[in-house]
Amino acid sequence: MSEGIAGAPSIGDGKRSEDALLRAARQGDSAAFETLARAHSPALLSLIRRLGGTVEDAEDVVQETLISAHRGLARFRGEAPLRAWLARIAVNTYRDMVRATKRLVRACMTMPERVTVDTDRQLSGRDTVRRVMSAIQDLPPRQRETLLMRIHEGFSYDEIAKNMGVGRDAVRMNLLEARKKLLRRFAAEVEGR
Repeated sequence: MSEGIAGAPSIGDGKRSEDALLRAARQGDSAAFETLARAHSPALLSLIRRLGGTVEDAEDVVQETLISAHRGLARFRGEAPLRAWLARIAVNTYRDMVRATKRLVRACMTMPERVTVDTDRQLSGRDTVRRVMSAIQDLPPRQRETLLMRIHEGFSYDEIAKNMGVGRDAVRMNLLEARKKLLRRFAAEVEGR
């Protein structure tokens, strides 16, 4: 999992070791965690890109990874290097994102054009499509527009940003929030398949 994340990154100003920063971050020092995050982010971005993620996906995954790591810092036992722990979180986050996105897209795209006999499965599929489309319509307008431009139109983050007259970070946040809301709404179904 940590392939390509060779060696410990250069940490901040060189005055504090990674261990010292980690101890400080565990005690609530947000600047220490920010320093660790900045040091490890490039390697995590590179890892996700090599796994096949787009630049935008890699940025989203790294952001989610760092949020998860920050929340779980107390559980980090130090049995492996911090970079390996972060890499594992990033790979798992990327895999979850890919699976969830595939399921969501598949649900939206599998509605049969013509149905001659409504079996339980066909009804269930049509119902899922209706519920997913309804959930997308329930998203706040900016999130809905951003999600549809990304998934249905295949626009890049830059194209969406230009089209909507916002910055790339706003596009990333809109997509991230839209995905979270949809995944929360359909969590049981996504996990059950």
